[in-house]
Amino acid sequence: MFTQVEAESAVNQAKIDIEKRTARQLPTLLTNFSQSLALYEEAKKHLPSGASSNVRVYAHEPFPISFQKGQGSRVWDVDNNQYVDLLSSYGAVILGHSHPAILNAINAQIRNGTMLGTTTELEVEVAKKIQSAVPCAEMVSFANTGTEATMEAIRIARAFTGRDKIVKFGTLPRTPRLRPLQRRIAFGRGRPRAGAFEAALLSWHTRWNSQICCSGPLE
Repeated sequence: MFTQVEAESAVNQAKIDIEKRTARQLPTLLTNFSQSLALYEEAKKHLPSGASSNVRVYAHEPFPISFQKGQGSRVWDVDNNQYVDLLSSYGAVILGHSHPAILNAINAQIRNGTMLGTTTELEVEVAKKIQSAVPCAEMVSFANTGTEATMEAIRIARAFTGRDKIVKFGTLPRTPRLRPLQRRIAFGRGRPRAGAFEAALLSWHTRWNSQICCSGPLE
């Protein structure tokens, strides 16, 4: 496993690279995204790292763009720059923003109650519809976020198999000096060291065998 010194070195080098790119882009950024920058500076006073999700911060350099509205396949940021929304709320708004059918359904439901807090007829209907679309779904469990759904799936898998080790596939950085950075994000401060031995991070392109999953954190 990478040492703390190696991880910190990779983080520092990544910061230097970002600063170099930012210096070249700064005039354009300050002109076209001034409101996003101002909102980010204000957000850092009230939200950890200036956002409610780390991906909203680290996926953008040197600061995240703040959006204010969406219509159909388009979204606008606080500086009124227009974009085609390829993110689509990570797949949640597959019909686009402010679709009339969605708005009508939401308005109708709100009139019947904002949040009942118990099992409802509509909940059962949605579960049945999901099962009809996904034949292998013997049961349906709802979650608020993808993170919650993944945690529940992991717990069920561990309970069913009696095993603790989890293998996570992702794209590892091709640059060797950035790999410790990804390890630090995956197993950084605030996370039990024991957790690092319960999860192995592998690239889709990595040749591996079953022994890797039993040898602790990958190098």
